Amino acid sequence: MVARVTAALLAVAMCGLLLTGCGSSDPEAVAVPPLPVGVVTVERRDVPLFLELVGTTRGTQDVPIRARVEGFLETMDFREGSFVKKGDLLYTIDAQPFRAKLVEAQSHLATAQTRLAKARSDLARVKPLAEIDAVSQQDLDGALAQEAASRSGVDAAKAGVDLASIELSYTRLIAPIDGVIGLSEA
Repeated sequence: MVARVTAALLAVAMCGLLLTGCGSSDPEAVAVPPLPVGVVTVERRDVPLFLELVGTTRGTQDVPIRARVEGFLETMDFREGSFVKKGDLLYTIDAQPFRAKLVEAQSHLATAQTRLAKARSDLARVKPLAEIDAVSQQDLDGALAQEAASRSGVDAAKAGVDLASIELSYTRLIAPIDGVIGLSEA
């Protein structure tokens, strides 16, 4: 029973609190001031639109420049972003190993030419002797084969000299066209 009385008293106290919290009935005390509102006059006209975008430009010709031989880069003979003319020197790669290969190829050519000269002189001696049967046919065949092999050796040595010369020329990279040179990855 005490619990019922306590619950009833508690309910009455709550109702009293709710009724007192409603505030006064005076309209001036309850009114909230109006919020400020901005006013804009609308007019019709063309307005330029501006965009800031990131882009990449490319020329009409985009020529990659790559080294055709391996080596140490000695010089970079331009300034990135500058204008270069066709034939201007751009890079120089260390040419010393390629010069040595060229000298080696030239010495192989000289050796092959000496062997060819000896084979031709041997053939010139053996040929008349073979005509009068003073030497065997095998000696003549050997001299002919040696002369042909020596000619082939000279051709191969000339090709080696040409290759070494080409590789040496690749140590100087030149501009293939007129234009602006970009960033270097070297």
